[in-house]
Amino acid sequence: MLILVLYPILFGYLFTIIPTTFFLEYMLTVIPLMWRVTMTILMSPIMILTVGKLMVLRITLKLFQLILILLKDSIKHTHLILILIWNTLVHLFILVTELRLFMIMIMDMRV
Repeated sequence: MLILVLYPILFGYLFTIIPTTFFLEYMLTVIPLMWRVTMTILMSPIMILTVGKLMVLRITLKLFQLILILLKDSIKHTHLILILIWNTLVHLFILVTELRLFMIMIMDMRV
């Protein structure tokens, strides 16, 4: 009879209170730390520049695709295509360099 009374209480304690305590401890310590690191990374100037370069690169690639579709039959305007290819390669090089700097900054970050 005592086991029938204590078992649900013990079972409820093990599966509700202890995980809740660990979850609250996790919420109060780990999540603010992760939030601080995430906001530091997202608000850094290198990250803002990288996102801007990604947007420019995406727009450039879309323009490149559009011009290739429009000029697929005529080869008169190859200099435009070459300029777009060069522009895209330059943006890719700048983006890779900024991402390298960003990764170095993340590795050196002290939390």
